[in-house]
Amino acid sequence: MSLMAQAKDMALQDLNRQLQRVMKELEEGREREARLLRRAEIAEAGEEALASQIWHLEGEAHSRIREVEEASRRRVEELEMKLKMVETDACTRCRVLEAQLEETKAMEAALSKRLQAAMHAEEALASRVAELEAEAYSFMATERILCRDGRKPDSVTEVSRHEEGRSIEANRDGNLRGQRDIHREKNAETATLRVGELNHEEKESSRKSSVQRLLIKQKQQQQRGKEVVVQKLPSLTHLDAWPASSLISGLA
Repeated sequence: MSLMAQAKDMALQDLNRQLQRVMKELEEGREREARLLRRAEIAEAGEEALASQIWHLEGEAHSRIREVEEASRRRVEELEMKLKMVETDACTRCRVLEAQLEETKAMEAALSKRLQAAMHAEEALASRVAELEAEAYSFMATERILCRDGRKPDSVTEVSRHEEGRSIEANRDGNLRGQRDIHREKNAETATLRVGELNHEEKESSRKSSVQRLLIKQKQQQQRGKEVVVQKLPSLTHLDAWPASSLISGLA
């Protein structure tokens, strides 16, 4: 009986130890389960926080993208507007330059015509001067013939002829100085225009005055010729006091 009781006690003790070991393992399993539950809760909370943060970042990203798109659209519109303004300005300036070019061409053509007209006028004036020089030589020859015929002018006529010769010579010198000043200019077109515009009136007035004086002189000579025939005055002794170069220079 004692052996059986001892065996039972030992079996009970062994079962008790196994039960304690199982209980201990069960407790440890519960603790591990609790830790896993806490970890799962933490993971879920982290996942929710991460999802919230991702949603917030996505919202910010979409907002930033919309702002960038709007700014880019405004910038593109501004650049397109500036491009249109530049194109319009360029077209306007191009039309202005074309108009200026046409005006320049027209002015150049007009200046060319004026230059040709001035050249023709100069040629006509040179021809007229040559004719007047020939008439002057003819008048001088007539005066020499009258001198040989025995006519002598009075002192007043002699003085007036001297003054007229000096006036013609001074006018000729002034015209020559003006022409030399103009020919010194570097721009030939400007010089031609100055000759045609500034000195044309002076030359024309000088030529007209010379022609008028020559016609008056011719009439006076004709009158004096009649007086020679009627009155038989003595010869002209001071004819060379008025040089022929003065008359020719004034006509030129």
